[in-house]
Formats: sequence, structure tokens, C-alpha cells
Amino acid sequence: MSLVRTILLPLRDVVLFPSMVAPFTFQNDLYIKPLTDSFEADQMLGFAAAKGRTVLEPTHKDLYTIGTMGRVIRYARDEKNLLRAVIEGRQRFSVKKVLEDVPYLCVEAELIPETGKHNVLSEALTQSIGALFKVCLSFGAPLSEEVIKLIGNIEHPGKLADVIASYLGNETAEQQEILETLDPVERLKKVFLLLSKEVQALQIKARIQLEVAKEVGKSQKDYMLRQQMKVIQRELGEEDTHLHDVQELKERIKTSGMPEKVGEIAQKELARLERMNPSSAEYTVSRTYLDYLTSMPWSRRTTDNLDIARAEKTLDEDHYGLEKVKERILEFLAVRRLNESMKGPILCFVGPPGVGKTSLGMSI
Repeated sequence: MSLVRTILLPLRDVVLFPSMVAPFTFQNDLYIKPLTDSFEADQMLGFAAAKGRTVLEPTHKDLYTIGTMGRVIRYARDEKNLLRAVIEGRQRFSVKKVLEDVPYLCVEAELIPETGKHNVLSEALTQSIGALFKVCLSFGAPLSEEVIKLIGNIEHPGKLADVIASYLGNETAEQQEILETLDPVERLKKVFLLLSKEVQALQIKARIQLEVAKEVGKSQKDYMLRQQMKVIQRELGEEDTHLHDVQELKERIKTSGMPEKVGEIAQKELARLERMNPSSAEYTVSRTYLDYLTSMPWSRRTTDNLDIARAEKTLDEDHYGLEKVKERILEFLAVRRLNESMKGPILCFVGPPGVGKTSLGMSI
């Protein structure tokens, strides 16, 4: 068992893997001195991922107990006076004891050696992971040739799993789970599963984007053809019936006196009609709907004639029989005459075709 004493620095939203080289930004001035001192002395530091994003100054309880020893390759201050350091991960460790927490978190850590060699299972997993990784790269930003060549030359199964995992944009907890998996073959299995999920998600995303592009392309094509048709019709001196229909309906909506809510629906449907192809079946349905809306007597009113004797005479002249129906109509008019402000019931005529429903309505 190899124990070392090291300063432990927290990493937010990322896990440092062995063999991983990546830039990190440190905002807390407390971490600047150990980083610069370790660079000058060419010494390694311990790095562990924080369990949550909300803790500004994490303690040892807020950090995972398995991390990675790393070496600062170079560092620089940016325009915001933040320290940007390029760190190379070297070896896993497990925190055994907290020695100090002021001014820096200092721990006693056990270094975890990398074990295991290629076997039949790891060879199969390596080939599958390599194929999936290439598919994954084909959907996103390609890596440099040097990185791809480096991955292709890695022979150790555990190291390959670490390097592949470092390029996956998974959640911190998922990356930490891979870091804590010490068996190389088990680590390869977990990387294979994560890669499979990543490829499936990318394939679904690509399919959705392709379908959207097709729809947009079809809409643009239809628009261009309609514009060309307008030009041809104008050159031939033919009337653009579609444009005429739209203008006519627009005027009818304005003068129909329909309520504001209905007007909003009509304007929305008119805008939809304007974009449609006049030869489509949907165009006819939309046009008929707008004709119906604009032909409704939204603002027309009549003065009620509540003369019971005249009503009875009209009903008797127009209809033979139907005594109960005529009696009910006269009752309705009598109640309205006694109480003109009544917002009472509406007469509803029910029956098979030909029994006189429409003619009764005309008589009324």
C-alpha cells in the first residue's frame, strides 16, 4: 500500500481521469498558490470532483473520496485575473485521512495502481467501443488526428476506458462512477453502455433534424413555386384568384361585426389560408370555414313582433295540424311579451326530415 500526503483541490462539474490532459479554470484565490507552487516544484496535487454545483467553497465532505493525482503542465492568468491551468491526470487515489483543512485541504491518500491486461472479453469490448466512438465523432465536432491516433494506439483496457470517458459529455456522477470502477474490464463495460446511449441520442437528434429540414425544404419549395406562379399569371394577364380570395375575405372579416375573439380566430385562419396551395383539399376546407364565419349575422338585429293574434293567424295559415307545436310557440311568445328582458330558453325543433321544422322557423 503506497500512501502519500497531498493537497486536495476540488473540481466542479468535471472529473479528472488518469491520462487525461485538459484545461481548468480556478476562480478561488485560495487554490492559486498550491497550483503555482506545484508547477514550480514539478510536484503532483490531488484533484477530486465536487458532489454538487451549489457549494462555493467545498470541504472534504463535499468531495468524492476517489480522485486523481495530477501535474500542472502550464498555467496563465486571463483578462478576468482567473487562473487557467492545463493539468495532466496521472493516477487514481483514495482519501484515507484528512490531515489539515486550513489553509488548504491536506489529506493522506492511497495510490491505486492500474491492473489488468487484455483478454478475449476486453478485446471484444475494445473493438466495439472503437466502432461506437467513431460513430459518435461523426455526429459531433471531430477530434484532431493526433487524439484519434493516440486512442488507436492504447493497448491497456483500463487506460482506453479512461481516455474515452474523458471525451464523453456525461454528468459528473456518471464520470465519477467510471473513475471509481477499478476493474479495467468492468470499466470498459460501463464506457460501452454510456457510448451506446450517446450514439442512440445522437441518432435520434439527427433524425429529427433531418425531418425538420425536409419540412422546411418543402415549405420553401412550395413558396418559390407559388411566387413563380404569380409572376407567370401576371405576365399572362390572368387574375390571381388566390390573392383575390384572400383580399375579399380580409374585407369581409373587417365588415362582419364579429366579436373580438372570433376576429382573432378568423385572422389566424386567413393567414394560414394565405400560405396554402389553392389546389390542396385543405385550402377548400379553410376557405369554407372562413365563408361560414363571415356570413354569420354577428351584428344584425331585428325587432320582435309579439302580437299573439297575428302569430296564431300566421301559424294557422302556413301549417295544418301541429296543434301542440303551435301552442308551444304561442306560449313562448306570450311569456316573452310579459317579460321582454327575459334571456329565456331557445326554441329547438327536433324531428325527421320533412315534418316542417324549417317552415315553422320561417313562419316565426
